[in-house]
Amino acid sequence: MANLKAEVTLEWGDDQYLFALKASQIEELEKLCDEGIGRIAARVFSRVDFSYKHVRETIRLGLIGGGMPAVEASRLTKTYVDGVPMDAVYDPSSTVKTASAILQAVYFGWEDLPAATSGEPVSPEPKQTSGSTGRRRGERASTRTQSEK
Repeated sequence: MANLKAEVTLEWGDDQYLFALKASQIEELEKLCDEGIGRIAARVFSRVDFSYKHVRETIRLGLIGGGMPAVEASRLTKTYVDGVPMDAVYDPSSTVKTASAILQAVYFGWEDLPAATSGEPVSPEPKQTSGSTGRRRGERASTRTQSEK
């Protein structure tokens, strides 16, 4: 069953925390980053083309959306985001991996996110539609059978 609240509980910092980006947090994130949520998510998922603000504010606002008071969320962000490595290879709760998992919950609504220890964003498997012909674009279907050729 999909997680319709788009929440995720992650091991981060010194404990497990509930993260959620609800409408008001998404709007604040967009305002702070001067970009839409789609661009922010794409940048963080890429792990290359993101800004510090994308990652930091996703985590801070995710804590607030998860129910934490803003003052406490700011304190934890200062402690566990400011001045620490952005994407330490062997740290499953690095800032980039944490921000990515929060944004994955918003985008995909998974009840149980796949392990994010690799830091690779995971997307749902593409589904083939029943109308798919298996032909490449521009290729015409042949009405002749093999024996007619």
